[in-house]
Amino acid sequence: MGCSLCGALNGSAALIGLFTETDEDLRILIDELFLWYEQTELPAYLPKKPTYNIDIPKSISASVLCHVSVTKWCTVSGHKAFSDPKKERCKRLSADTARKTVELLNARIVGRTSVTPQFSKETKQCRLCHTRASEVQDFSGKMICTSCHSVDLDKHP
Repeated sequence: MGCSLCGALNGSAALIGLFTETDEDLRILIDELFLWYEQTELPAYLPKKPTYNIDIPKSISASVLCHVSVTKWCTVSGHKAFSDPKKERCKRLSADTARKTVELLNARIVGRTSVTPQFSKETKQCRLCHTRASEVQDFSGKMICTSCHSVDLDKHP
């Protein structure tokens, strides 16, 4: 465990599934949540009584994968992956993710449509060739490609 999808996202996606009526709503909300997670400096939440009363630096994960997110945070923070600060970081990040999930669900309930997620320039370029509607059709994900793959846009169409 811990090397695949971030648990905060996994739980939130399941919750979204319980409160959406259509597959389209489910897809839109999960896409928006996942891109928010990839692109947002987290954790932002500061509890009144943290378990570990220490400074928890923020980082941008650029991925929905737990190991990528944790590794990026460890690089920024200087803390180890199995440290108390990392445990505190994950608790706070989970609170941020729960909050965002509720915001998305509430917006949908009152009829506000979600904003179309904005992919990075590199991801947009990759999606031109590698998704269902493209010629190559060898990729079905929506993650930020460059969190795992290097892309030289000058040499790759």
